[in-house]
Amino acid sequence: MQENQQQMKKVADVSVANADNSKAETKTEESSEKTLMTELIEWGKSILFALFIGGLLILFARPSLVIGASMNDTLHDKDLLLVEKISYILGEPKRGDIVICDTQLPLNDVMNKSIIKRVIGIEGDEITITDGVVWRNGKLLPEPYIGGVYTNGEGSWKVPKNKIFVLGDNRPYSNDSRNSEVGMIDFSDIKGKAYFRIYPFNKLGGLDNGSEQVND
Repeated sequence: MQENQQQMKKVADVSVANADNSKAETKTEESSEKTLMTELIEWGKSILFALFIGGLLILFARPSLVIGASMNDTLHDKDLLLVEKISYILGEPKRGDIVICDTQLPLNDVMNKSIIKRVIGIEGDEITITDGVVWRNGKLLPEPYIGGVYTNGEGSWKVPKNKIFVLGDNRPYSNDSRNSEVGMIDFSDIKGKAYFRIYPFNKLGGLDNGSEQVND
């Protein structure tokens, strides 16, 4: 009888031990699941934060490098600029804005060129170039930023809806809306507005938006 009781006690002890082990394993699994979930949440937060910062950079401070001399003397080859797009999400391009635009001009076998130019005409404007100067809506356009450079390429253009007429400040060396290969720029092809030069450091600062010619 005593031996039976001892055997029953041993069985009970084993059952208790197994139950304790099972509880411990369950707690370990639950802990592992919580740790994994915490890590996933932290990763998710990091990814969302990176996307948020990336979105801000695209909207407010995307860097862009000037290539070529078409905007001399306002901008020069290898100038590094900050470009923002929020202005053209909330509103439309304004006269005098310096914009980066996509074109159909081939850069290589797979990409087209982007250009940087100044907005001269917006919807409804009539632009005329004659005798080396630019007229807008029948008024001579004051353009101190071109330094008296002769504007070649005589013609007259009426700017339609959702398009802009652009010219480079260095008129003899600029491929722009005077050329049918570029033509007027559709809103959808405007990548952003250049507003600040960050290099070279001795020219650090905001860009001239041609405020003298913003309004007729």
